[in-house]
Amino acid sequence: MLSYAVKFFRSDGFDIWVDPSWLLIATPIIWGLADYYLPVAHPDQSRPIYFIMAMVIALGFMVSLLIHEWGHRIAAHRFKVTPAATTLSVFGGVAQTNDNIPKSRKEFWVAAAGPLTSLLLAAFLWALGRFAGAVRAPEAVIHVLGYLAVINAAVALFNLLPAPPTDGGRMLLVYLWHRDGDFAEASATAARFVMALTYLLIALGLLAWVFGLLMAGLWSITIGLFFLIAGRGEVRQQWRPWPFKGKTVATVMSRNNVIASPDLTLSELVNQIMLSHGISFVPVVENGVLLGQVDQTILQGIERENWGNTRVGDVFVGLESDMYVRPDTTLIDLLNHIQRTKRRKLLVTDGRQLLGVITLSDLLTSTGLAQSVLGTEPLATNDGR
Repeated sequence: MLSYAVKFFRSDGFDIWVDPSWLLIATPIIWGLADYYLPVAHPDQSRPIYFIMAMVIALGFMVSLLIHEWGHRIAAHRFKVTPAATTLSVFGGVAQTNDNIPKSRKEFWVAAAGPLTSLLLAAFLWALGRFAGAVRAPEAVIHVLGYLAVINAAVALFNLLPAPPTDGGRMLLVYLWHRDGDFAEASATAARFVMALTYLLIALGLLAWVFGLLMAGLWSITIGLFFLIAGRGEVRQQWRPWPFKGKTVATVMSRNNVIASPDLTLSELVNQIMLSHGISFVPVVENGVLLGQVDQTILQGIERENWGNTRVGDVFVGLESDMYVRPDTTLIDLLNHIQRTKRRKLLVTDGRQLLGVITLSDLLTSTGLAQSVLGTEPLATNDGR
């Protein structure tokens, strides 16, 4: 999803977000249409009419994007592919599904549904404009319908460009994956398409400036930068879960973990367990039943002179739902859980039985995944168990 997007509304589990780029560009679009384009293209109208036409066009543009995305929603429902959200920007919509990795060829058609919807909408608006002309509707109405028809055709063509995060980029990714059977290689190829398209658009923009086409050049360069930022981020987001595919927590967790009894004093806990084993996080277990955990954060909240007469059972943190995972949890789900809860150390349990401990460093080490691919902040690898 594009950064800094704001949720617009939610319907049946389907979120619509609006990127600030749309809000920032809406006023210049209305102003440019009302003061420059419309007076030249359609003279003999009053200034208030031009502003009304411009606002209707801007609003129609957003509604058109919503209809475009609803085309995805209908296709996803038809093919049983659940969309999670879509983000509207000035360049169109960026749709996400609940699964970053495409699972079937059906997702090709879900992606294709958006541009097809925009083309059908363009044809409908063009036909409506012709009908309005035949019945001698006001010129302003005919012009607005024609302009919106052109906009929808442009949205369809833009979204067919074969570079993520457009619909065409998603279609390309699904095609390459099913052709080669290697998602990592498909993502790398898609990334090359992104870079090639980015350089082409920027070069065309600079060339347009040379020939005095300043506005066309600016748009070409802006779209190129959009692909550079959003496209590369989308490819990384798509590729990120691939090293975890098919693996579970049980395959990477640490099984021989040091545990603490609730009867230990904090002094005994620190001296006999934490310092001797070089750890800062200890599960608390009594008679084989997992009770919770104690870590250095708890110790920091208790005066050192009280450690000798304070027992672990008096201060440990009981089990919370975001503190533990099951051994059959996939590593993709584990990664999502870590990102959602911000917990880097998790207990692996079966009921109230402790099976092991897994940390973020276990995850990175076991998969050999670089932090640059994960897109996380620099992480300390000493998780201390």
